[in-house]
Amino acid sequence: MKRRLIIMSFLSILGGYSHYQYYEHSRPAKAPQVAANTRPPVRATTGHPVAGAENDVRLHLPVKQRTAYFGEPIKGSVQTTFKQPTLVTTKQAGQSMLQLQVPYQVAIQPTPVKDLQPVHRNVDHLVRVTAGGRTWAAQAGENWELTAEKPTAQGIVLVNMLIDDTHPEAVLRNYKLQMYEPTHADWTALFTIKHRQMTI
Repeated sequence: MKRRLIIMSFLSILGGYSHYQYYEHSRPAKAPQVAANTRPPVRATTGHPVAGAENDVRLHLPVKQRTAYFGEPIKGSVQTTFKQPTLVTTKQAGQSMLQLQVPYQVAIQPTPVKDLQPVHRNVDHLVRVTAGGRTWAAQAGENWELTAEKPTAQGIVLVNMLIDDTHPEAVLRNYKLQMYEPTHADWTALFTIKHRQMTI
């Protein structure tokens, strides 16, 4: 009798364990715990000095100086028009910045050809700002794809200039805006964008 009780107890324990194993393997697996995809605050690009004229722009030397004006289109493979700029004093990461904001429009000539190959233009990549003896690069921006269906696009060039003892705000406000225009020839145009003087 005692032996029978021991055997029954053992079978009961074995049955309980088997049920537990079946339950653990048959229920849906728990989803892995993934930390929230938090993005760190974006630190402003303070405009590094350009090391050489090209600075990642593919140039065909020589570079020829040209003049353009705000509000008037710069003709090229892509027509670029810079609108009136704005200067804003701001603080980012505890540093004082003078931010140049330049709205622009890019466009290609309308065409009836529907299968026209897309034309790409990254204005921010081509812009340079010189102030206080230093050349600043623009923050990374949109690489526009222009097509027959969408021949124009608009954006804003942002250039952050760090204000410090050697580059006070008054000096940085006396800036020069320039844009490289690839010509697909044996030279490259460098446009200096100016305000057109009103004549009486």
